[in-house]
Amino acid sequence: MSREICVIQNVQLTELHNEAILFSIDSGIYYSLDEIGLDIWSLISNSRDSIRIKEIEDYLLITYQISEHDKETISADVNDFIYSLESKGLVKIT
Repeated sequence: MSREICVIQNVQLTELHNEAILFSIDSGIYYSLDEIGLDIWSLISNSRDSIRIKEIEDYLLITYQISEHDKETISADVNDFIYSLESKGLVKIT
């Protein structure tokens, strides 16, 4: 079963040139995103209520034309990224 992710309230996104910064108003934490991180954040923040990790992985495989051979690596990288966001209080995983 794939876990679901949703954005915590009071998190703002600022895009600067080739990167983006997430800022938690409640905790004061800043978090820098690269292009792929921004793509993942956009998926999470634009979802109606929440999005499944599997949906994010599938999106990245298609969008970045990643081979099935690298599917495990993508899964591990996405999970690491999502859990890093959760540890900073920027998303909630259910």
